Amino acid sequence: DRPHAVIHVDRHADEGRLRQPEVVHDRQRLLVDAVEGKLGLPTPPLEAAGRLVGWGYLVMGRLGGVSAREAWPEIPRPQQARLLGELGAALARLHARRIPALEGLGPSWPDLLTRQVTRWRAGQLAQDAPPAWIAQASALLERMLPGLADLPVVPVHADVTHDHLLEERHGDAWRASGLIDFADATQAP
Repeated sequence: DRPHAVIHVDRHADEGRLRQPEVVHDRQRLLVDAVEGKLGLPTPPLEAAGRLVGWGYLVMGRLGGVSAREAWPEIPRPQQARLLGELGAALARLHARRIPALEGLGPSWPDLLTRQVTRWRAGQLAQDAPPAWIAQASALLERMLPGLADLPVVPVHADVTHDHLLEERHGDAWRASGLIDFADATQAP
């Protein structure tokens, strides 16, 4: 029996961002449960989920391996390319899945994009970017937004980094041993 990892979702985390802790917890729970054994790359099995004293929690099985951040310098280039191909295939399988229970959790994609463009514009103005450049880029983004709203929405991990990909050595060969941390997972075009 492997030990379990417990992930707490802080009910006060990211209040200033677009993440609502209850929604993050529910999205992560639904996605982890829906993709287990279906991506061609191990994901932590969901053992239990619930709320305790107002905090959401997930108990997930532990996966073997070390983070790609730690392993990457030791992995020969050809094996790195193979591992990245396996990750790409797993993400394509994730994007191909339909998880109806995720629909409606969190902001709508068009609303999210509109808020992000507004935030981007304010950031550019605060950094004294040239007004002509801001106007040109804003016009381009405004033209793109309506088309993005019409694209099909699919599940995305949204935080694929070398810290969330696990690698395991078997003799001279390395294999991907897991994709973890679905806390930022959402649906997007």
